[in-house]
Amino acid sequence: METQTKKDIGKNAKLYDLHDGQQRLATLCLLLAALRDYFHRAGVVEEARIAQNMIYPPMRRREDVARVELNGTKDNLFRSILSNKMDSVNTLSPTERKALPIDQQLLLNAYDYFTYRLDELKDHGRVIEFFDNLKDDVFLLVGVTSDTKMARNIVMGQGKGKNRSL
Repeated sequence: METQTKKDIGKNAKLYDLHDGQQRLATLCLLLAALRDYFHRAGVVEEARIAQNMIYPPMRRREDVARVELNGTKDNLFRSILSNKMDSVNTLSPTERKALPIDQQLLLNAYDYFTYRLDELKDHGRVIEFFDNLKDDVFLLVGVTSDTKMARNIVMGQGKGKNRSL
């Protein structure tokens, strides 16, 4: 279960501050990006489009907005992976990768791992079957609270989170 609080970011727009489940959502987005890139390389255009739309839902007459963003500096790299703008990332040498902050290294490592495992399958049918199961059978339970105190109480009630005062 993820716990969120709503933040107003403009007329008819909603942004939620995630208090629990950030790693699951970020990992799911990295997996979707790896699937999208696998399908692009394999020439399976429709599946690549569906995976991209799961990350960036199509917006009419507006700039695309990712379903998930990370706080802090790691968001730039995360956004590059999700938006399929990997040119600057793919050209990083091993030394440059090691010089990245650890949180960015972990994001790249997770994406690279998913990419490697999908390429290792060497069977488009199995990858498409996996993707179909992911689309059809994976659901996220989300609880939206009215304030951060309530969200904190839910997270702490699950035995998670840090004991800090708000």
